[in-house]
Amino acid sequence: MDEDAFITFRVVDNFVHGFGLRWNINERVQSYTNPLWMLLHIPIYAITNNIIVTTCILGWGCLLATLLLVRDTFLVAPMRYTALFLIPLLILPTNAAYFTSGLENPLLNLLFACFGFVIVRRPKHFWFWCSFVTTLSAFTRLDTVIFYAPVWIYLFYSQRKTIHWKDITLGYLPLAGWLCFSFFYYGFLLPNTALAKLGGHLPLTDYLRSGIAYAYDSMLADPWSAAAIFAALVYFPYQAWKNRVQPSYEIMLAVMIACGTGVYCLYVIYIGGAQLSLRMLSLPAFAICWLWAWRFPLNTHIGYVGFILMVMCVQAFVAVSPQERSKIPMIANAKISGTPWAHYLFIKNGPSLFDYVLDIADIKAKPDHAPHAPKTQISNLIGNFGYYSGPSLIIIDPAGLSDPLLARLPAIDNDLVKVGDVFRYIPPGYKETILTGSTANLPPPLAHYYEKLQLITRGDLWSLERLKTILLFNIGAYDGLKDQYIHEFYPRKID
Repeated sequence: MDEDAFITFRVVDNFVHGFGLRWNINERVQSYTNPLWMLLHIPIYAITNNIIVTTCILGWGCLLATLLLVRDTFLVAPMRYTALFLIPLLILPTNAAYFTSGLENPLLNLLFACFGFVIVRRPKHFWFWCSFVTTLSAFTRLDTVIFYAPVWIYLFYSQRKTIHWKDITLGYLPLAGWLCFSFFYYGFLLPNTALAKLGGHLPLTDYLRSGIAYAYDSMLADPWSAAAIFAALVYFPYQAWKNRVQPSYEIMLAVMIACGTGVYCLYVIYIGGAQLSLRMLSLPAFAICWLWAWRFPLNTHIGYVGFILMVMCVQAFVAVSPQERSKIPMIANAKISGTPWAHYLFIKNGPSLFDYVLDIADIKAKPDHAPHAPKTQISNLIGNFGYYSGPSLIIIDPAGLSDPLLARLPAIDNDLVKVGDVFRYIPPGYKETILTGSTANLPPPLAHYYEKLQLITRGDLWSLERLKTILLFNIGAYDGLKDQYIHEFYPRKID
């Protein structure tokens, strides 16, 4: 179970116990990046009252549905399905590491499998289902629209005379509904985490350096998936070029899926990767696994056996362990976590499939949900700690993932210290402001700026003044106050 998953779990827990879709119960902040995944947890958690059981039900359920759906998509011989899809999926770490991580990866894989079923089998209302599945993926993680974009470009171009705009619009409604809700409830369209990770006023070169380190770490951890992506980017365009007079629908779809994986990998590098190894590349790796199972050129038992042996040999003799990867300066400097922090939990307090154990000693007993007198604490480990601390503790995260003000302030150093985390200087008096709501202890420019932000995150939802402030805040009407504070008071380096 991954540390970051507990950020989402705290929101689920707070909602089920009547505090709303909040991470800290005193303010409305979207501290999670996976809305649909989060919403799916709520009804099951309300029944089980056990977040580990809940997320394992969803994770394994998505995996089982994915396996069945891919089998029905291809309708191929069991040997081909097993050799080209099932075995690689279960043994390659980019996907196997996240079946029960608590993160949204299993759902994203299932949704791509649904998308693959639609574009291969072309069911009735094709355009609606294409739009609906893509929308659900974006609802789960908004940046996946980048992954699906090449396929959509091809579909729009090649079938422009048969496009059903009404069906596409209907399929888009779930995402449109969520974005409207997010803008109204949280005051912003994008998650707070996006601003926290990308809004640190750091140079692009820092993000690229970290992103390259992340990609390098991923290639060492799962060299087969990296090779499969590269091979797809070469082989399928070559096949399309060979048949360039009239390339088939299937080969062009294969080219576009391969392009989608390549573009998404470049996007991951551009944003600096992520703290957890392989997490951001799980969807491209799954899509490539699916693609080769669909369009693998050899259709013999010898070819299948050879494929499996190559996968196993590459992973056995080329893949590098997390311990060894952490010794490589580029990866060590980026501070990429090679394995989920809390690992995998299949039975309560017991060993997992990989002989890891959840470190119960670091986790406090969960308190009652009756709100006690609130207290604040500064901590950058907001996953396990936040969830098991209960709703009465208001946590200030120096990385700004769950804090609307800190996410909008610059980083306290001139370089990206850690992949995925950009730490901020906490203004004097901010802890008291969080606890009391009074801005009297903050520097004047910041006090005025935070009052506007506070109205959005804590004010009456239906207040006309709040709605007006949301519009003005999103067009940058109050950025001058923040800039004045940064110029006059904000340190850029902390010893």
